Amino acid sequence: MDAGTLIAVVLGGVLTVLGGVASSVVLARIEGRREQQRQRLRHATAVRIVALELKGNGAAFLMRKDDGSAAASSAGYVSVASDLYSMLPEDLASNVASVYTLIARYTPEKPDVPGLVKRITNLSKDLQAYGEEKLALKFAPTSEPGERAAKFEAKAAKPHWWQRQSK
Repeated sequence: MDAGTLIAVVLGGVLTVLGGVASSVVLARIEGRREQQRQRLRHATAVRIVALELKGNGAAFLMRKDDGSAAASSAGYVSVASDLYSMLPEDLASNVASVYTLIARYTPEKPDVPGLVKRITNLSKDLQAYGEEKLALKFAPTSEPGERAAKFEAKAAKPHWWQRQSK
């Protein structure tokens, strides 16, 4: 084997190893970004779930104040707690924990419903603001669902392409 062939073989081997290392580094970075995006999406979904659940809990406590029958829920919070707390700012995380503790420990013997409803409402607004500012979430204003329902019903009334009769 002459010197030129030897150099070509060694150079080919070195370049193959370098190419393998470089592609591994690139793939690791791409996968890291994907995981960050997945984590951010799970966090955003958790923020939405808890903000909406808090609205329902506020309504439940108002109804409980009136007739004592409505039940608050923490099922959404419990199911997404790790995704929620993973990226939530410390002050907001502390408020979420304390409000859900108050909800869980509420008894009719301590009926400070207006104070609890105010804390729940403020926390829901804070979570929505955080979601909109930091996570690009959009929460529908209260009037929008009726408009959406009307659009859906109008669209549903139109026949689908397979239901149209040809002339």
